[in-house]
Amino acid sequence: MSRPGVRTRLFALLRPRRRLFSVGLFCALIGSILDGATAALLIPILNLQCDGSLSGGDGSTWLGRTLARVLAPLVDGVPTNVATLRLVFLFLAALTIKIVASYTAAYISVLVQE
Repeated sequence: MSRPGVRTRLFALLRPRRRLFSVGLFCALIGSILDGATAALLIPILNLQCDGSLSGGDGSTWLGRTLARVLAPLVDGVPTNVATLRLVFLFLAALTIKIVASYTAAYISVLVQE
């Protein structure tokens, strides 16, 4: 890629499949975002199991405060077991979408390479 024109020739080969390549990049982006979201969703689930509150103690971290604020409409005013069940279903939905997006991105990557 250091010689002049190599990058131009590579992108010229990609031109007929640029829409497919863009969809693959978008799926990879969605998969990456949901990968972080599923890891972050474990925090309030575990907090509800340990101490029964969404923020987990004093809520001194930015992530804890943000998650408590975002998830409050979903879990406020319901018993702890119902709130936990809702968060688990949200976690499973995010995990399923992440897996489908990552698989689609990998599949499209193979299609573009061939």
